[in-house]
Amino acid sequence: LFQEHPDHPLAETGRYEAAVLALTREAYAEAGRLAAEVKPTPALAEDLLWIQAEAARGREAREEAIALYDRLVQEQGGGKRAAAARYQAARLAQEAGRWEDASERFRVVAADEQGRAWAADALYASAYARQQLGQRDESIRDWSRLQEVAPDYPQLDEVLYAWAQAELERDRVPAARARLEQLLERFPRSARQAEAHYLLGTLLEKDEKWEAAEYHYRLAARGKIEPALAQRIEFRRVAVLQRQGRHDEAARALNDLLARPDGARDVPAPLLDWLARWNAGQSDWPGMERAALALAGSGGTWAVPAWYQVGRAREAMGRNAEAMAAYRQ
Repeated sequence: LFQEHPDHPLAETGRYEAAVLALTREAYAEAGRLAAEVKPTPALAEDLLWIQAEAARGREAREEAIALYDRLVQEQGGGKRAAAARYQAARLAQEAGRWEDASERFRVVAADEQGRAWAADALYASAYARQQLGQRDESIRDWSRLQEVAPDYPQLDEVLYAWAQAELERDRVPAARARLEQLLERFPRSARQAEAHYLLGTLLEKDEKWEAAEYHYRLAARGKIEPALAQRIEFRRVAVLQRQGRHDEAARALNDLLARPDGARDVPAPLLDWLARWNAGQSDWPGMERAALALAGSGGTWAVPAWYQVGRAREAMGRNAEAMAAYRQ
C-alpha cells in the first residue's frame, strides 16, 4: 500500500501499522526505520516515538533509546506512554551502571501520578541503585516509601531483609530487629526465613538474651539453607546453649556437628577443648577422640593438650599403640 500507492490517504497509516507489526516480530531495525519515515500526526506522534525507542532498546542502542524515551516525555508528557517511557529510560540507565541517574529517574516515576502502576518496582530499583553507591540512608528512604505505596509488594520480604542489613551497617540495631521481626511475622514462607532467624539470633545473642537467641537459631536450622550456613547456625546455637548452662544439649549438638564431613571447620578451639573434656566426663571416648583430633588440627598452642586428649581417649578404648603415637606427638 504505502510503497505502490504513496499518495493514498491510508498510506501513512499503513506505514505506521507495518512499523507496529515489525516491532511485534522483533524486527527492530525495520520497525525503527518505518516509524521514523511516518509523517507524525497528533494522533500518532506519541506511538511513533515509542516504537522508535523500543526498537532502539531492542537493538541494544542504549543511549539512543534513552534519548528517544526522554524526547517522548518532553514532547508528550501528558500522554499514555510517558510513565512507561520514564521507567524504561531509568532501567537502561541502571543497566549502564549510571546508578545515581537511574535512581533519580526511578524516583520521578514513583512520584508521578501516571506512574502509579510502576511505583513499587521503581522504588525497589532505586533502592538497589543507591545500595550500589553505598548510600544506605537513601536506600532506606526508598524502601520506606515502597512499603507505604505497596504494603503487599511481592518482594517485600527481600526488601525487609536488605533494609535490616542496611540498618545494621548504620549501627541502628533496634531498627534492624524491627525489620527482621516484621519479615518473620508477615512472611512465614519467605526464602529469607532461615537467614532472618539467624541474623535476629545474633542480635539477641549480643544482647545476652540467650534463650530467645537459641530459639531463633533452632528455627533457622530447620529452613532450607546451604550447608555452610547450617554449620554456622549450629555452632552459634551450641554457644548459646552453653551460656544457658544447658551443657548436655550443647555437647549433643556439637558432637552431631563434628560427625558431619567438614563439621569441625570454623569451630573455635576453646569449644573443641571443652567438648573433648565433656565427652571424657561422660566416658564417650569416640566423641572425645573426634573432638581432640579436630582440636589438634587447629594447630598452635592447642596441639599439646589436644594430642594428650587423643591419647587418653585411645587408651580408654584399649588402642594402646595408637595412644602411644598420640602421646609421642
